[in-house]
Amino acid sequence: MGEDRAAAAGSDTEAERAGRDHRQVIDAIAFKYHTGTPWMDLPEHFGSWKGAHNRLRKWAADGTWETSRSFTCTQSTKLTG
Repeated sequence: MGEDRAAAAGSDTEAERAGRDHRQVIDAIAFKYHTGTPWMDLPEHFGSWKGAHNRLRKWAADGTWETSRSFTCTQSTKLTG
């Protein structure tokens, strides 16, 4: 039982993995639109191009992408304005 706790203490929580995954997808989307790279040509360090593309489509359909862009623009304006 002590080994299980030690293993769990060193592993990422589900929330940490999800947050890192979201950041990786957002970085992939930003890279794609910043460089004009086709989805299929995204560098491997961004993970699956299909995953990033599908996540963007899902976020765009349910309004998450627009909400996050609005929040980011608002926060950016507060910092610079």
